[in-house]
Amino acid sequence: MQPMILSAVAGLVLAAPLAIARPQAPAKPAGGEEPREFVPAPQRTTDRVTLDDLPRPELEPGDRAPAPAIGTVLKGEPVERFEPGQVYVMEFWATWCRPCIDGFPHLTELQEEHGDDVRIIGVNVWDQQGDESYEQRIDRIRGWVSSREDMGYTVVADTSDKRSETEWMRAAGQNGIPAAFIIDREGRIAWIGHPMAMDEPLRQLVEGELTTEELVRLSEQDRLAQAWAEAIFGAMQEGRWDAAYATAHEKIETVFKNQPALLGQIAWVVLTHPALEGNRDPLFAKAAAKQAVEATEDPDAKADLLDTLAFAHWQLGERAEAIEASRRALELAQDPELKAMLQEKLNEYQAQVAN
Repeated sequence: MQPMILSAVAGLVLAAPLAIARPQAPAKPAGGEEPREFVPAPQRTTDRVTLDDLPRPELEPGDRAPAPAIGTVLKGEPVERFEPGQVYVMEFWATWCRPCIDGFPHLTELQEEHGDDVRIIGVNVWDQQGDESYEQRIDRIRGWVSSREDMGYTVVADTSDKRSETEWMRAAGQNGIPAAFIIDREGRIAWIGHPMAMDEPLRQLVEGELTTEELVRLSEQDRLAQAWAEAIFGAMQEGRWDAAYATAHEKIETVFKNQPALLGQIAWVVLTHPALEGNRDPLFAKAAAKQAVEATEDPDAKADLLDTLAFAHWQLGERAEAIEASRRALELAQDPELKAMLQEKLNEYQAQVAN
């Protein structure tokens, strides 16, 4: 479900950041093959992953925010600097990112809810196709944005030299999108995380319920969850599959407990990414996706997570459960594109069971 997550994962699978997000053309349920049996790694090892050597990012909550680094304004008014007294949100996205697209209505609702108290800026990154020039990329994305009626906030593109990617995303260790930064009225970063988890910290900051310092302390929990995810995928990169999955199973109920978006990301990678072929643990993915579903209220986000849960069931040979989860996802989904994708997936499951 979600794209791009952590630098260790990026090193594991691709030279570019890892696409955790569901691709535009959804994966087929099982390619016509019979589901395989899997043995969960935790039963086979006492080895565990640690955070001993994990460095902290250069840019963290509490630090002064970099300049906006905007290359081209695609929609709305230009933003040259963060004005004192104004709260901002910098949200990073790409046209290929399904969770980013699912989140557009949510960001629009937040902009409408907070009005002039908050200015949301959607920043397009990681979106170059093939050898297209910057100008060609901008023309393509501008046309794409103009077709969207659910982006009711300022939308911009990164600079040609990728300053937003470098000074924001990479500096903060954010190798996954969508990713959001809340900037307080003094130009400091108050919070970093998945935009679907942004509602409450943004409201608390705007209404003065919590200070930036208090939000920074709370965001440390999110940082630790991402750190553990990076360490787990780093262990996979080293071939320590048993230790990685043993640790992942344990962290579901601790550091990942209140991290449904991150759990969904990890589960989808485990189930689908080709670099993990032959070393998947769908039992972990099922447990992670199930907890993520239970902790999520937004209908489209919940539907997306249910789709991941359905695929985990399918991988385990639990076909009736897969179809039921897929049907629940379709019933919940609000976004037309998401509903169409989920209907296609449900049809595929049902067809393969019928055969």
